[in-house]
This record gives sequence, C-alpha cells and structure tokens, in this order.
Amino acid sequence: MTPGLSSLSHLKFGLSSSGFVRKLKGALALAVVACGVSPSPGQVTVSQLRTYSLEELMGMDVTSVSRKAEPFYETAGAVAVLTGSEIQQIGSRTLADALRYVPGLEVARVDFRNWAISSRGFNASNSNKMLVLMDGRTVYSPLFSGVFWDVQDTFLPDLDRIEVIRGPGATMWGSNAVNGVISMTTKDARYTQGGLITAGLGVEEKAFAGVRYGGEIPGKLYYRVYAQTTRRDDLLTATGVDLNREWTSTQTGFRIDSAAPKENGSVTFQGDYYHGSVGATANISTPFTGGNLVLRATKPFANDMEFTTQVYFDYLSRYVYQQYGEVRRTYDFDTQLRFSPWEHHDVVAGFNYRSSADQTRTGSLISFVPVDRRLQLGSMFVQDEIRWHEEMFGLILGSKFEYHQKVGVEIQPSIRLALRTRRSTLWAAVSRALRTPSRYDEDSRFGPLPTNPQLMGSHHFQSESVVAYELGYRAQYFTSFTWDVSLFFNDYDNLRSQEPTGLRQPRILSNKLMAETYGAEIALKWQPVRRWRLQASYSHLVDEFHLASDSRDITNGSQEANDPKNTANLRSHLVLGGGLEWDVGLRYVSSLPNPAQPAYLATDTRLAWRYRGQWEFALVGQNIFDNQHTEFGTRVSDQVQRGYYGSVTWEF
Repeated sequence: MTPGLSSLSHLKFGLSSSGFVRKLKGALALAVVACGVSPSPGQVTVSQLRTYSLEELMGMDVTSVSRKAEPFYETAGAVAVLTGSEIQQIGSRTLADALRYVPGLEVARVDFRNWAISSRGFNASNSNKMLVLMDGRTVYSPLFSGVFWDVQDTFLPDLDRIEVIRGPGATMWGSNAVNGVISMTTKDARYTQGGLITAGLGVEEKAFAGVRYGGEIPGKLYYRVYAQTTRRDDLLTATGVDLNREWTSTQTGFRIDSAAPKENGSVTFQGDYYHGSVGATANISTPFTGGNLVLRATKPFANDMEFTTQVYFDYLSRYVYQQYGEVRRTYDFDTQLRFSPWEHHDVVAGFNYRSSADQTRTGSLISFVPVDRRLQLGSMFVQDEIRWHEEMFGLILGSKFEYHQKVGVEIQPSIRLALRTRRSTLWAAVSRALRTPSRYDEDSRFGPLPTNPQLMGSHHFQSESVVAYELGYRAQYFTSFTWDVSLFFNDYDNLRSQEPTGLRQPRILSNKLMAETYGAEIALKWQPVRRWRLQASYSHLVDEFHLASDSRDITNGSQEANDPKNTANLRSHLVLGGGLEWDVGLRYVSSLPNPAQPAYLATDTRLAWRYRGQWEFALVGQNIFDNQHTEFGTRVSDQVQRGYYGSVTWEF
C-alpha cells in the first residue's frame, strides 16, 4: 500500500463532513487508486477512481517478491502489477483473460474452460511451472502440477491487484514457483462498503450477475458478502459449428477485517464457496464444487518487527468427463517474522506446513494408483536484505529449505544485487528452483484399462530443477514515461521425458530431458496527458531441448512446452470527459511450433459511461476483427471467436 494511505484513511473516518473532508476525498482517491483499492462510496465515487499517474504507480508497494511491502520501482526482480481498476478497464470477465496484458506472460485458451498460462516458456495445457496464489492461498494442484483456471472466479470488483513475478520465486514461496508466481489479492473489506449490483448479457459471456454488500460494526470490524453467477458459451469448430456445450458457475463468499488501525495489527477471516458444471457434450455436463476458509493475522512490534500467521482449509471436488475424478482436502499453516537484527539488515523468515489428501475416481482414460493419497510438506525460509551507502546498494541473500515426503529435503537458494537511485533500479539475480513430483508424474496410468496402460508414472520420478540468471533495469523518466527491461537465461535439468520400456509395453515418465531458455522482456508506459495512458510490452523467447544420451524418448520434449517466440501487446486508456472512457487493446502472438498454430492478432475494446458517480454502462468487444482462431492445442473444434457483451453496474 502507498505509504501514508492507511493513516489518512483512518483520519477520514474520524472527521465530520466538512470542507476539509471533501478535499481529503480527492486526495484519498488519488492515493488509493495507485494500489488498485477502491474505498467505500461514502468516501469517493466510482468515477473518481479511473485516472492515476505513472509516478504514483511507480511508488506503489508490492509484496509478492520478498513477502514484504516494498516500492515497485525498488524491486530487485522482474515483476508486473495489474491493478483492480486496470482489470475493469480491460473488460475481461475471467482472471485468465485479464492476464493476457501482463508483460512477459503467455496466455492461450485451450478450450472453452481451460487456459495455458506460463512465463518464460514451458506453456502447456497443464502448465506446471507457475505457482498461483489467491490471498496467500495456493491454488496449484498437486494432482497434475497446474491450475484449474475455470474455478478461479473471484468477484472482480473486489479484486485489489494481481502481482506477477517472472522468474523463480521459490526462495520465498517454495517448490513449483519455477518460472514465476501469480499472486492475486482482494481488497480489504473497509474499502468495499455499501452495495454493488452488476449484470450483463452477451454473445460468448451469455449472462452474468453479481451482488456485493459491505458494512461496518463501528470500532470492531468491516465486512462484505457477495454472490455471483455466470453462464458462458462453448467455442466454435473450425467450420463455425457450435457444439452447444455451456460452462456455468455460481460463487459466494465473505470477508471480515478488523477495524483497528493497521499500525496496531490486523485480522482477516474470509471464505468462498463455488459450484458449477461444464458441458462435456450437448447433453452431458460434469459438475465441480469447492470452497475455502482463510484466517490471517498480522501484528507489528517495535523496531520494525512484524509477525504474520495464516491458516487455511481448501476443498474441491470435480469430475472430468471420461478422464478422472478428484476430491481433495488441503490444510495449510504458514507463519513468518520480519525483523532487523542489525543496522542495514532486513530479515524475513518463516515456516510452512501443508497436508493435502485426495480421493481419485478412475475414468475411462486416466487412473491413479494408489487411488487415494496424502501429501505432506514442511518448509522453512530465511532471507536477509542488506542495504548500505544510503540504501543505494542492496544485497539480498536467501533460501528455502523444503521437505517433501517422496523426494526428501530440497534447497532453493537465491542471491540478488540491486543498485538504486531516486528513479531507477538496476538488478541482477541467480536463483535455483524446483518442481516436485505430482500424482501425474508418479501414480498416473493412461489407457483404456489401468492394468494395460500406454503411459505410466514412476515412483522414481525426481524433482525438476532450474538455475536462472537474470538482469534487469527499471526507470522512470520525467513523470510521464517508464520502462522496464529484463534479460534471462534458464538452465533446466531432470525435466519430464517419456521412456519406452519395450514392444507393446507402456512408456514410463522419467527425468531424461534438459533444456535452456533465454530471452528478453520490455514494458513501456507513457502518459502524455493525465487523461490518456499508453502501455506496451514485448517478449522474445528461445528454448532449446535435448535428451540425455541414454534416453529413447521419441517426443523429444514436445509434450512439455509449446511457446511462441514473440508476444507483444499495446493498451490505451482514454478518459473522454462527460463520464466516458474508451479502452483499446492489441495482442500479438507469434506461431506455435508443436502442435503448429499460426500467429494471430487480436483487438479488444471497451466503452464505458459513468453517470452521477454511481452507475456504469459498458460495451465490450473481444477479438473484434477476427472471426475465429485457434490459440493452443491440436483440437480444431476449439476456436476462439469474436465476442461482445454489455453490462450495467450500480454502486450505492
């Protein structure tokens, strides 16, 4: 959060309605929007939260890189931030689609409910090297090492921000944060006071509606509750035929935050429940359901010491038609302490324990042996940031020590250097990260019968590893132009291969594939006038795979990644006046190698009108100049097509 914002917010609550308060509202709106947080309608109207300067954005605090708040421009890593207001301006109705405009992130729609999302390569329908967090709760599945993006369906008006780390984040977040971390954070309940109702109709987003109400028990707590429902259409076949499948979901939840000033500590209790179904055929739908509860407490002490503890429970149940079924229960305990034992040192250390138990259901194509299994993980980490010469120079040393019951103790260290000036940061890093074996790697059986599989997991499967080398520079020129460039080289070992065992015998998953990836990422932001903001990014990636000398894998690693060499996007946000806003986005993705997919260029646009600070009417067009195209995979039946929807939102 922007320094000083918390104290200003509490000052406002204690003041009467005076001329000073009216002036303070405008200042709060400007400060709050820099971190993507919307205060209650009683503090500032919706229409006041739409423009902010790049200077404010550069000063915004991020927390995912070092598990502590630090200014964005000082961060010694490749990080991007998508604020809540930017997500609304993009017009996306899913978190996956909103991520398309994050620099350096590869986002491709696999079918009408699945996305392939990765950073710096290794994109696949089950991308297994990106760790995804929602309010500190991991949504990364130990069944197949990936994310069920169709159930990451939080109420978007309550989303504060998405922070994306490109490159290893394992020192702070543990195994599976190999190529990056996506951390999504919802707003404190104090900033969602009052009511909000939103609804819309469209072509692909066929119908959606949501309601949220926030209130306060004076001096004790703030709260909100919400509910939403969505009905989405199927994708088209290559000949333009609709298979008449639908994806429907309903989700409800709550959040409670303590009302004490942040400097005295905070307590948060929140939870969500969802259920829905996915059309497998025109007449058959497969269900999914799940929920979570999260309790988090933070207590600051003297001498910049801060203690944070979080516990959560997560439940999911789903069945994938003709493939498999899963019921999973996860319990997680995480605690960390931030302190300064010596001058110029800032230490963050913590401990985590997780127990995740599943019950699988054998399908006609996939089974798991054993059917049920419990996974237990324990870890601890420590990181020390040392700054000297008036904090111009920084050295960050840290490591994660993790115990996995199948592979034992793993160590994931990192070292980072930073040279900071008033408006720029030059940084370099060397990190090691691991992807621990999933149930897919060890226990899966692919084939019509579990007793006669065509592909099998192996209990000898080891952790995949990467050593990453990074160099980056982030700078702001004047107050209207910023640029951020990152270079990287990643050296991977023990990657997943498919080894034949003999004629008419199943292939076995093993670790005889290696790879090197390297590339560059650049992001530019320019704000020529207060009402007009432009953003552009470009990423270039080269990957080279090779097998061990004793490997006989005929796929040559083609199942592990399908990445474009070049991606680029351009976004424009223009405040026209009279309550009108116009957003335009262009996205370019070069061709994919295996399976081959042609390059495509997509255009998205949004026109919104705000009336009296409480109403918003919006028209959104997605992929408006392209009738349809395939983004990922071999199925020609999954064509992403042009879509439109209209929405109305009332905040009271």
